[in-house]
Amino acid sequence: MTEIAAAVDGHLMNEQQRVLIRQAARLIEYLEGEVETLNTLIADKIQPYRREFDRLLTVPGVKEITAAVILAEIGPAMRQLGNRRRLCSWAGVCPRSHLSAGKRKRPGIKRGNPWLLGALIEACWGAVAKQGTVFKRRFYRHVARMGRKKAIVAGGRARYPARRRRPRIPPQTQMCYRRRP
Repeated sequence: MTEIAAAVDGHLMNEQQRVLIRQAARLIEYLEGEVETLNTLIADKIQPYRREFDRLLTVPGVKEITAAVILAEIGPAMRQLGNRRRLCSWAGVCPRSHLSAGKRKRPGIKRGNPWLLGALIEACWGAVAKQGTVFKRRFYRHVARMGRKKAIVAGGRARYPARRRRPRIPPQTQMCYRRRP
């Protein structure tokens, strides 16, 4: 409110303009109060899932609001979706396939959960801006082929953690376990 008063100090305004500015200032104050109320409500709702929330905050590019959106849309456990591919499909970051008469059309991405998609894309932009992350290297590798926006969507698809059913075997010992043709 004081910034607005200082900005318009000395300007010639009629009474109607002053009334409109006062109304806008009251609306801004009201909306700021509502935002604070909603932030405290979200913090109260997240409290039972604090461990999962804190784990999401360790991912590069994910901050408090993004972590809250991801936790609200996916839930604390991924059991209802089953695996990573179903989660990607539900979020809408999977590439859509559109073939007709043997010709491939411009597919884009699937329609999915718009709030989760927006949160993932925002987190990807944040991860790409951070120095020394795997996401930044992967992003610039994809940019050369597909452009910035498609590379970000590909990064959103890669952000989901892969679930391993068996322990990882180092490449040197993997050679021993391969079958001969």
